[in-house]
Amino acid sequence: MENQELLIYIIPPLIVIIILKGILIYKRLKSDKNFIYFTFILLIGNTLLVLPQKNIYFTFIKSSWNWEGKFLMLFFSIICLILFKKNLNKDKVGLTFRQKNKSIKPALMFTLIYLSIITIGAIATKSLPNSISSEEILWNTSILPDFTEELFERGILLVLLNNIFGKKWTFFGAKIGIGFFLICLLFALEHSFSIHNSSQLFFKPLNFTRTLFMSGMAFTWLKERTESLVFPTILHFGSEMILTIVILFL
Repeated sequence: MENQELLIYIIPPLIVIIILKGILIYKRLKSDKNFIYFTFILLIGNTLLVLPQKNIYFTFIKSSWNWEGKFLMLFFSIICLILFKKNLNKDKVGLTFRQKNKSIKPALMFTLIYLSIITIGAIATKSLPNSISSEEILWNTSILPDFTEELFERGILLVLLNNIFGKKWTFFGAKIGIGFFLICLLFALEHSFSIHNSSQLFFKPLNFTRTLFMSGMAFTWLKERTESLVFPTILHFGSEMILTIVILFL
C-alpha cells in the first residue's frame, strides 16, 4: 500500500515533466535553467509533501491530515524564492496585494459567480457526505493548505513555465501561455488518482475532467488575470469552506 500511495505523488509530476520536455523538443527549444528549476522544484516539493507520511521523524502533529507535508512544502517554496529570486520575481509569482489594472472587478464577479455555482450545486446534487470529522473541518477552514498549493503551483511553477514559453495568447482578458495549460493539467492529475481495496491504484476520469476545467482553469485564470495569488487563494479556500458549511448545516 505504501508504494501505491507514493505513486499518487510521483505520477502527476512525471507526466507533466515528460510532456514539458516533449514540447521543448518539438519546438526545438533548449532546456534552460527554468526547465531545470521547474523539474527540481516540482519533484522535491512533491517529495516533501509525502515525506511525513513515510517517515515518522517528520511527523509531529497527531492528525490524519498532512499538515506536516504542507508546512514542508511552504518552507521549501520560501527557500526557492530566496535561492532563485532572479527567475522567481515575487511580483510575478503573485506575492502582492496589488492587482493588475482593471482586473479587480472581473475577478470579483467571477469569484462570486463561481462560489454561487458551487453552493447551488452542493445543495442541489446532495452528493456530499452526511457528516465530516473535526480534523477535516479544521483542514477545510484553514487557509494554509490552499495558500501553500497556490504559491507552489500557480505561483512558482507557473512563473517558471511562463519564463520558458512566454504568454502569447489572451484568454478572457488574461495573458496566458503553454504554462497555463500545463499547470491546469498538473492540478487535475494530482486530484485524479486514488487507492481502492488498500492496494489498487485508480485513475478517475470524472475527477480529472471536473478539476481540469472547473477548479484548475478557474484558479489559474484568476492568477493570470490579476497577476496576484489573492483571488486564486480566496476562491480555492472559499470552495472548500462552502462545501464544509453545506455538510455541517444542510
